[in-house]
Amino acid sequence: MVEVLDVRLADLGARLRGASLDAPAAGDAAGDTYALDLRGWAVGTATQAAVAVEVACGDRLIARRSLDVERADVARHLGSDRTLCGFFGPINALLLPVDFELAITAVLEDGTTCEFARVRGRRRRLGSPFRPTLEPLIVTTIGRTGSSMLVHLLGAHPQVVAYRPFLVEPRVLSYWMAVLGSLADPVSYRRQIQQARDLGEPDWWLGRQGPGPRPIHDPELHSWLGGEAVEELAGLCQARTDAVYGRIGAGQGRSEASFFAEKCLPGAVPALAWELYEGCREVVLVRDPRDMLCSMLAYGSRPAVRGFGRREVASDAEFVPVVGEAIDALERDWRSRSDHAHLVRYEDLVLDRPGALRAMLAYAGLDGEEDVIESMLHSLDEASDADGHRTTSSAADSVGRWRRELDPDVQRLCNERFARPLDAFGYAP
Repeated sequence: MVEVLDVRLADLGARLRGASLDAPAAGDAAGDTYALDLRGWAVGTATQAAVAVEVACGDRLIARRSLDVERADVARHLGSDRTLCGFFGPINALLLPVDFELAITAVLEDGTTCEFARVRGRRRRLGSPFRPTLEPLIVTTIGRTGSSMLVHLLGAHPQVVAYRPFLVEPRVLSYWMAVLGSLADPVSYRRQIQQARDLGEPDWWLGRQGPGPRPIHDPELHSWLGGEAVEELAGLCQARTDAVYGRIGAGQGRSEASFFAEKCLPGAVPALAWELYEGCREVVLVRDPRDMLCSMLAYGSRPAVRGFGRREVASDAEFVPVVGEAIDALERDWRSRSDHAHLVRYEDLVLDRPGALRAMLAYAGLDGEEDVIESMLHSLDEASDADGHRTTSSAADSVGRWRRELDPDVQRLCNERFARPLDAFGYAP
Protein backbone atom coordinates (compact mmCIF):
# COMPACT_ATOMS: atom_id res chain seq x y z
CA MET A 1 0.00 0.00 0.00
CA VAL A 2 3.03 2.30 0.43
CA GLU A 3 6.18 1.98 -1.67
CA VAL A 4 9.42 3.93 -1.13
CA LEU A 5 11.05 4.87 -4.42
CA ASP A 6 14.03 6.95 -3.32
CA VAL A 7 15.79 8.13 -0.15
CA ARG A 8 18.39 10.90 -0.30
CA LEU A 9 20.54 12.24 2.56
CA ALA A 10 21.46 15.93 2.46
CA ASP A 11 24.73 17.76 3.17
CA LEU A 12 24.53 18.66 6.87
CA GLY A 13 26.86 21.64 6.81
CA ALA A 14 27.92 22.87 10.25
CA ARG A 15 24.56 22.85 12.03
CA LEU A 16 24.51 19.10 12.84
CA ARG A 17 27.27 16.79 13.98
CA GLY A 18 25.43 13.95 12.32
CA ALA A 19 22.05 12.65 11.25
CA SER A 20 20.68 9.61 9.49
CA LEU A 21 17.44 8.04 8.35
CA ASP A 22 17.72 4.35 9.20
CA ALA A 23 14.30 3.47 7.77
CA PRO A 24 12.76 3.36 5.29
CA ALA A 25 15.19 2.59 2.49
CA ALA A 26 14.72 2.89 -1.25
CA GLY A 27 12.79 -0.09 -2.57
CA ASP A 28 11.03 -0.80 0.71
CA ALA A 29 7.39 -1.80 0.52
CA ALA A 30 5.75 -0.86 3.81
CA GLY A 31 3.47 -3.90 3.79
CA ASP A 32 -0.27 -3.92 3.47
CA THR A 33 -0.84 -0.80 5.58
CA TYR A 34 -1.57 2.86 4.92
CA ALA A 35 1.39 3.80 7.12
CA LEU A 36 5.07 4.59 6.79
CA ASP A 37 7.47 4.10 9.72
CA LEU A 38 10.37 6.57 9.86
CA ARG A 39 13.33 5.80 12.11
CA GLY A 40 16.64 7.59 12.57
CA TRP A 41 18.69 9.98 14.67
CA ALA A 42 20.08 13.51 14.73
CA VAL A 43 22.76 15.16 16.87
CA GLY A 44 23.32 18.89 17.02
CA THR A 45 26.49 20.80 17.83
CA ALA A 46 28.11 21.40 21.21
CA THR A 47 26.25 24.73 21.47
CA GLN A 48 22.95 23.82 19.79
CA ALA A 49 21.40 20.47 20.56
CA ALA A 50 18.88 18.88 18.19
CA VAL A 51 15.59 18.37 20.06
CA ALA A 52 13.09 17.09 17.46
CA VAL A 53 12.51 16.17 13.84
CA GLU A 54 9.76 17.44 11.58
CA VAL A 55 8.26 15.67 8.57
CA ALA A 56 6.82 17.91 5.84
CA CYS A 57 5.17 17.23 2.49
CA GLY A 58 5.43 20.33 0.35
CA ASP A 59 4.24 23.23 2.49
CA ARG A 60 2.36 21.02 4.96
CA LEU A 61 3.80 19.86 8.28
CA ILE A 62 2.82 16.18 8.56
CA ALA A 63 4.39 15.23 11.90
CA ARG A 64 6.79 16.36 14.60
CA ARG A 65 8.66 13.78 16.69
CA SER A 66 10.84 14.37 19.75
CA LEU A 67 14.34 12.95 19.87
CA ASP A 68 13.47 10.70 22.79
CA VAL A 69 14.80 7.29 21.70
CA GLU A 70 17.98 6.03 23.41
CA ARG A 71 20.82 5.66 20.87
CA ALA A 72 23.98 4.92 22.85
CA ASP A 73 25.58 3.55 19.68
CA VAL A 74 25.30 6.94 17.97
CA ALA A 75 26.64 8.77 21.04
CA ARG A 76 29.69 6.48 21.14
CA HIS A 77 30.28 6.88 17.41
CA LEU A 78 30.19 10.69 17.59
CA GLY A 79 31.87 11.00 20.99
CA SER A 80 28.77 12.70 22.34
CA ASP A 81 27.18 12.48 25.78
CA ARG A 82 23.67 12.94 24.30
CA THR A 83 22.22 9.44 24.07
CA LEU A 84 18.58 10.54 23.61
CA CYS A 85 19.05 11.43 19.97
CA GLY A 86 16.89 8.87 18.15
CA PHE A 87 13.37 9.13 16.83
CA PHE A 88 10.65 6.82 15.63
CA GLY A 89 7.74 8.26 13.65
CA PRO A 90 4.86 6.24 12.25
CA ILE A 91 3.25 8.41 9.55
CA ASN A 92 -0.38 8.25 8.43
CA ALA A 93 -0.03 7.84 4.66
CA LEU A 94 -3.58 9.11 4.10
CA LEU A 95 -2.21 12.58 4.89
CA LEU A 96 0.02 12.28 1.81
CA PRO A 97 -0.82 12.59 -1.87
CA VAL A 98 -0.70 9.39 -3.93
CA ASP A 99 2.75 10.44 -5.20
CA PHE A 100 4.63 12.10 -2.36
CA GLU A 101 7.98 13.52 -1.31
CA LEU A 102 8.79 14.04 2.36
CA ALA A 103 11.40 16.40 3.81
CA ILE A 104 12.90 15.24 7.15
CA THR A 105 14.26 18.16 9.16
CA ALA A 106 16.09 18.40 12.50
CA VAL A 107 14.89 21.15 14.86
CA LEU A 108 17.55 22.76 17.07
CA GLU A 109 17.13 24.31 20.53
CA ASP A 110 16.97 27.85 19.15
CA GLY A 111 14.20 26.92 16.70
CA THR A 112 16.39 26.82 13.59
CA THR A 113 16.14 23.77 11.34
CA CYS A 114 18.35 21.64 9.13
CA GLU A 115 16.96 19.27 6.51
CA PHE A 116 18.88 16.01 6.43
CA ALA A 117 16.81 13.57 4.32
CA ARG A 118 14.19 13.31 1.59
CA VAL A 119 11.88 10.34 0.98
CA ARG A 120 10.01 9.93 -2.31
CA GLY A 121 7.29 7.33 -2.70
CA ARG A 122 3.74 6.50 -3.64
CA ARG A 123 0.74 4.93 -1.99
CA ARG A 124 -2.40 3.12 -3.06
CA ARG A 125 -5.57 5.16 -3.41
CA LEU A 126 -7.90 4.56 -0.48
CA GLY A 127 -10.97 2.47 -1.14
CA SER A 128 -13.84 1.18 0.99
CA PRO A 129 -16.56 -1.47 0.75
CA PHE A 130 -19.36 1.12 1.23
CA ARG A 131 -21.59 2.17 -1.69
CA PRO A 132 -23.17 5.58 -1.00
CA THR A 133 -26.63 6.69 -2.07
CA LEU A 134 -25.48 10.34 -2.25
CA GLU A 135 -22.29 11.53 -3.88
CA PRO A 136 -20.45 14.67 -2.67
CA LEU A 137 -20.71 17.90 -4.65
CA ILE A 138 -17.90 19.73 -2.85
CA VAL A 139 -17.46 23.50 -2.88
CA THR A 140 -13.76 23.93 -2.07
CA THR A 141 -13.09 27.49 -1.02
CA ILE A 142 -12.07 29.85 1.78
CA GLY A 143 -13.91 32.67 3.54
CA ARG A 144 -15.85 35.50 1.85
CA THR A 145 -16.01 34.03 -1.64
CA GLY A 146 -19.80 33.75 -1.92
CA SER A 147 -19.77 30.12 -0.82
CA SER A 148 -23.01 30.31 1.20
CA MET A 149 -24.76 31.78 -1.83
CA LEU A 150 -23.41 29.04 -4.08
CA VAL A 151 -24.35 26.18 -1.72
CA HIS A 152 -27.83 27.69 -1.37
CA LEU A 153 -28.21 27.77 -5.16
CA LEU A 154 -27.00 24.18 -5.48
CA GLY A 155 -29.35 23.11 -2.70
CA ALA A 156 -32.26 24.55 -4.69
CA HIS A 157 -31.67 21.97 -7.43
CA PRO A 158 -34.09 19.03 -7.10
CA GLN A 159 -31.24 16.51 -7.26
CA VAL A 160 -29.07 18.12 -4.57
CA VAL A 161 -29.37 18.11 -0.78
CA ALA A 162 -27.95 21.02 1.22
CA TYR A 163 -28.75 22.19 4.72
CA ARG A 164 -29.49 25.87 5.54
CA PRO A 165 -26.22 27.34 4.24
CA PHE A 166 -27.07 30.93 5.23
CA LEU A 167 -27.93 29.99 8.82
CA VAL A 168 -25.37 27.30 9.68
CA GLU A 169 -22.33 25.79 7.97
CA PRO A 170 -22.75 21.99 7.86
CA ARG A 171 -19.44 20.17 7.74
CA VAL A 172 -20.70 16.60 7.81
CA LEU A 173 -18.20 15.27 5.27
CA SER A 174 -15.33 17.24 6.84
CA TYR A 175 -16.30 15.91 10.28
CA TRP A 176 -16.27 12.25 9.27
CA MET A 177 -13.15 12.60 7.12
CA ALA A 178 -11.42 14.14 10.16
CA VAL A 179 -12.57 11.15 12.23
CA LEU A 180 -11.14 8.87 9.55
CA GLY A 181 -7.84 10.75 9.48
CA SER A 182 -7.47 10.53 13.27
CA LEU A 183 -8.42 6.87 13.72
CA ALA A 184 -6.53 5.69 10.61
CA ASP A 185 -3.31 7.17 12.01
CA PRO A 186 -0.96 4.39 13.18
CA VAL A 187 -0.15 6.35 16.35
CA SER A 188 -3.85 5.97 17.19
CA TYR A 189 -4.95 2.50 16.09
CA ARG A 190 -1.79 0.81 17.41
CA ARG A 191 -2.82 2.00 20.90
CA GLN A 192 -5.41 -0.80 20.87
CA ILE A 193 -2.56 -3.26 21.16
CA GLN A 194 0.26 -1.21 22.70
CA GLN A 195 -1.14 0.41 25.82
CA ALA A 196 -0.58 4.11 26.38
CA ARG A 197 1.45 5.25 29.37
CA ASP A 198 -1.61 6.54 31.20
CA LEU A 199 -5.15 5.54 30.32
CA GLY A 200 -6.31 8.49 32.41
CA GLU A 201 -4.88 10.98 29.90
CA PRO A 202 -7.57 12.79 27.86
CA ASP A 203 -7.95 11.29 24.38
CA TRP A 204 -5.20 8.72 25.04
CA TRP A 205 -6.56 6.64 22.17
CA LEU A 206 -5.48 9.32 19.64
CA GLY A 207 -1.84 8.59 20.51
CA ARG A 208 -0.80 12.18 21.19
CA GLN A 209 1.23 11.18 24.25
CA GLY A 210 4.67 9.86 23.31
CA PRO A 211 6.52 7.73 22.65
CA GLY A 212 5.14 6.66 19.29
CA PRO A 213 3.87 3.06 19.16
CA ARG A 214 6.08 0.54 17.41
CA PRO A 215 4.99 -1.85 14.66
CA ILE A 216 2.92 -4.74 16.00
CA HIS A 217 4.96 -7.95 16.10
CA ASP A 218 2.17 -10.15 14.72
CA PRO A 219 2.49 -9.49 10.94
CA GLU A 220 -1.04 -10.59 10.10
CA LEU A 221 -2.62 -8.39 12.79
CA HIS A 222 -0.30 -5.49 11.92
CA SER A 223 -1.34 -5.62 8.26
CA TRP A 224 -5.04 -5.99 9.00
CA LEU A 225 -5.17 -3.05 11.45
CA GLY A 226 -3.34 -0.75 9.04
CA GLY A 227 -4.95 -1.96 5.82
CA GLU A 228 -8.32 -3.70 5.62
CA ALA A 229 -9.46 -2.22 8.96
CA VAL A 230 -8.66 1.28 7.68
CA GLU A 231 -10.76 0.67 4.57
CA GLU A 232 -13.63 -0.60 6.73
CA LEU A 233 -13.29 2.50 8.90
CA ALA A 234 -13.49 4.66 5.76
CA GLY A 235 -16.71 2.87 4.86
CA LEU A 236 -18.12 3.56 8.32
CA CYS A 237 -17.34 7.29 7.97
CA GLN A 238 -19.00 7.33 4.54
CA ALA A 239 -22.04 5.54 5.96
CA ARG A 240 -22.47 8.15 8.71
CA THR A 241 -22.17 10.98 6.16
CA ASP A 242 -24.73 9.22 3.96
CA ALA A 243 -27.09 8.76 6.90
CA VAL A 244 -27.01 12.44 7.94
CA TYR A 245 -27.64 13.78 4.45
CA GLY A 246 -30.18 11.04 3.81
CA ARG A 247 -32.15 12.24 6.83
CA ILE A 248 -31.84 15.87 5.69
CA GLY A 249 -32.93 14.94 2.18
CA ALA A 250 -35.95 12.99 3.46
CA GLY A 251 -37.00 16.05 5.48
CA GLN A 252 -36.78 18.15 2.33
CA GLY A 253 -38.73 15.65 0.25
CA ARG A 254 -35.62 14.73 -1.73
CA SER A 255 -35.20 11.06 -0.97
CA GLU A 256 -34.22 10.48 -4.63
CA ALA A 257 -31.44 13.12 -4.73
CA SER A 258 -28.07 12.27 -6.29
CA PHE A 259 -25.70 14.68 -4.49
CA PHE A 260 -25.16 16.48 -1.23
CA ALA A 261 -23.52 19.92 -1.43
CA GLU A 262 -21.10 21.03 1.25
CA LYS A 263 -18.29 23.55 1.69
CA CYS A 264 -14.78 22.22 2.27
CA LEU A 265 -11.55 23.99 3.06
CA PRO A 266 -8.56 23.21 0.83
CA GLY A 267 -6.52 20.25 2.00
CA ALA A 268 -7.09 16.64 2.95
CA VAL A 269 -10.90 16.42 2.84
CA PRO A 270 -11.50 17.08 -0.89
CA ALA A 271 -8.55 14.86 -1.79
CA LEU A 272 -9.89 11.95 0.30
CA ALA A 273 -13.40 12.44 -1.10
CA TRP A 274 -12.09 11.96 -4.64
CA GLU A 275 -10.48 8.67 -3.55
CA LEU A 276 -13.53 7.29 -1.74
CA TYR A 277 -16.41 8.46 -3.96
CA GLU A 278 -16.52 7.34 -7.58
CA GLY A 279 -19.13 9.99 -8.40
CA CYS A 280 -17.47 12.88 -6.53
CA ARG A 281 -17.67 16.34 -8.10
CA GLU A 282 -15.76 19.39 -6.94
CA VAL A 283 -16.36 23.07 -7.56
CA VAL A 284 -13.36 25.26 -6.68
CA LEU A 285 -14.83 28.68 -5.86
CA VAL A 286 -12.47 31.66 -6.12
CA ARG A 287 -12.69 35.43 -5.88
CA ASP A 288 -10.31 38.26 -6.64
CA PRO A 289 -8.12 38.05 -3.51
CA ARG A 290 -8.10 41.82 -3.12
CA ASP A 291 -11.91 41.97 -3.03
CA MET A 292 -11.92 39.01 -0.68
CA LEU A 293 -9.56 40.88 1.65
CA CYS A 294 -11.94 43.87 1.66
CA SER A 295 -14.88 41.62 2.46
CA MET A 296 -12.97 39.94 5.29
CA LEU A 297 -12.08 43.30 6.79
CA ALA A 298 -15.67 44.53 6.60
CA TYR A 299 -17.35 41.34 7.79
CA GLY A 300 -14.70 40.60 10.40
CA SER A 301 -15.17 43.98 12.06
CA ARG A 302 -18.57 42.88 13.37
CA PRO A 303 -18.47 42.17 17.13
CA ALA A 304 -19.80 38.60 16.94
CA VAL A 305 -17.46 37.53 14.11
CA ARG A 306 -14.04 35.96 14.76
CA GLY A 307 -12.44 38.17 12.14
CA PHE A 308 -10.47 35.68 9.98
CA GLY A 309 -7.31 36.41 12.02
CA ARG A 310 -7.29 40.17 11.48
CA ARG A 311 -7.42 40.85 15.23
CA GLU A 312 -4.22 38.88 15.75
CA VAL A 313 -2.14 41.34 13.68
CA ALA A 314 -1.51 45.06 14.08
CA SER A 315 -2.51 46.39 10.65
CA ASP A 316 -4.23 45.61 7.36
CA ALA A 317 -0.78 45.36 5.77
CA GLU A 318 0.18 42.59 8.19
CA PHE A 319 -3.10 40.82 7.42
CA VAL A 320 -2.22 40.47 3.71
CA PRO A 321 0.23 37.54 4.18
CA VAL A 322 -2.26 35.82 6.52
CA VAL A 323 -4.86 35.87 3.74
CA GLY A 324 -2.16 34.94 1.25
CA GLU A 325 -1.51 31.60 2.97
CA ALA A 326 -5.18 30.61 2.63
CA ILE A 327 -5.26 31.65 -1.03
CA ASP A 328 -2.07 29.71 -1.72
CA ALA A 329 -3.68 26.57 -0.27
CA LEU A 330 -6.70 27.03 -2.53
CA GLU A 331 -4.48 27.53 -5.56
CA ARG A 332 -2.50 24.37 -4.74
CA ASP A 333 -5.73 22.37 -4.59
CA TRP A 334 -6.85 23.77 -7.94
CA ARG A 335 -3.51 23.00 -9.59
CA SER A 336 -3.56 19.42 -8.27
CA ARG A 337 -7.10 18.68 -9.52
CA SER A 338 -7.71 21.12 -12.36
CA ASP A 339 -8.13 18.23 -14.78
CA HIS A 340 -11.25 16.93 -13.00
CA ALA A 341 -12.57 19.79 -10.83
CA HIS A 342 -14.59 22.81 -12.03
CA LEU A 343 -13.52 26.41 -11.42
CA VAL A 344 -16.16 29.03 -10.59
CA ARG A 345 -15.29 32.70 -10.15
CA TYR A 346 -17.35 34.76 -7.73
CA GLU A 347 -17.50 37.54 -10.30
CA ASP A 348 -19.17 35.24 -12.86
CA LEU A 349 -21.56 33.99 -10.19
CA VAL A 350 -22.58 37.61 -9.49
CA LEU A 351 -22.57 39.13 -12.98
CA ASP A 352 -23.73 36.11 -15.02
CA ARG A 353 -25.47 33.84 -12.56
CA PRO A 354 -27.47 31.78 -15.12
CA GLY A 355 -24.35 31.14 -17.21
CA ALA A 356 -22.30 30.13 -14.17
CA LEU A 357 -25.03 27.76 -12.98
CA ARG A 358 -25.50 26.26 -16.44
CA ALA A 359 -21.78 25.40 -16.72
CA MET A 360 -21.68 24.02 -13.18
CA LEU A 361 -24.70 21.78 -13.64
CA ALA A 362 -23.31 20.48 -16.94
CA TYR A 363 -20.06 19.57 -15.18
CA ALA A 364 -21.97 17.69 -12.45
CA GLY A 365 -24.22 15.94 -14.99
CA LEU A 366 -27.35 17.54 -13.50
CA ASP A 367 -30.43 18.88 -15.24
CA GLY A 368 -29.70 22.42 -16.43
CA GLU A 369 -32.95 23.23 -18.22
CA GLU A 370 -34.05 26.87 -18.08
CA ASP A 371 -36.99 26.22 -15.75
CA VAL A 372 -34.66 24.50 -13.25
CA ILE A 373 -32.19 27.40 -13.34
CA GLU A 374 -35.01 29.93 -12.98
CA SER A 375 -36.28 28.07 -9.91
CA MET A 376 -32.78 28.06 -8.39
CA LEU A 377 -32.40 31.82 -8.98
CA HIS A 378 -35.85 32.51 -7.58
CA SER A 379 -34.95 30.66 -4.38
CA LEU A 380 -32.03 33.03 -3.87
CA ASP A 381 -34.23 36.09 -4.36
CA GLU A 382 -36.46 34.81 -1.54
CA ALA A 383 -33.61 33.94 0.83
CA SER A 384 -33.96 36.66 3.46
CA ASP A 385 -31.24 35.01 5.56
CA ALA A 386 -28.69 36.11 2.95
CA ASP A 387 -28.88 39.75 4.02
CA GLY A 388 -26.67 39.20 7.05
CA HIS A 389 -23.80 38.01 4.86
CA ARG A 390 -23.54 41.17 2.72
CA THR A 391 -20.94 43.88 3.25
CA THR A 392 -21.92 46.05 0.26
CA SER A 393 -25.28 47.42 -0.89
CA SER A 394 -25.41 44.88 -3.72
CA ALA A 395 -23.41 41.91 -4.97
CA ALA A 396 -22.42 43.85 -8.11
CA ASP A 397 -20.90 46.60 -5.93
CA SER A 398 -18.62 44.02 -4.33
CA VAL A 399 -16.78 43.38 -7.62
CA GLY A 400 -13.66 45.54 -7.86
CA ARG A 401 -14.23 47.14 -4.46
CA TRP A 402 -10.53 46.92 -3.63
CA ARG A 403 -9.81 49.85 -5.95
CA ARG A 404 -11.84 52.23 -3.78
CA GLU A 405 -11.46 50.62 -0.34
CA LEU A 406 -7.82 49.61 0.01
CA ASP A 407 -5.03 52.04 0.83
CA PRO A 408 -2.57 52.35 -2.12
CA ASP A 409 0.23 50.78 -0.07
CA VAL A 410 -2.00 47.82 0.80
CA GLN A 411 -3.01 47.51 -2.86
CA ARG A 412 0.67 47.29 -3.78
CA LEU A 413 1.28 44.63 -1.12
CA CYS A 414 -1.70 42.64 -2.39
CA ASN A 415 -0.50 42.75 -6.00
CA GLU A 416 2.91 41.47 -4.88
CA ARG A 417 1.74 38.81 -2.39
CA PHE A 418 -1.17 37.55 -4.50
CA ALA A 419 0.65 37.62 -7.84
CA ARG A 420 0.67 33.87 -8.37
CA PRO A 421 -3.02 33.15 -7.52
CA LEU A 422 -4.11 36.25 -9.45
CA ASP A 423 -2.47 34.76 -12.51
CA ALA A 424 -3.63 31.19 -11.83
CA PHE A 425 -7.28 32.22 -11.42
CA GLY A 426 -7.33 34.66 -14.35
CA TYR A 427 -7.39 38.02 -12.58
CA ALA A 428 -5.61 41.10 -13.86
CA PRO A 429 -2.64 42.18 -11.74
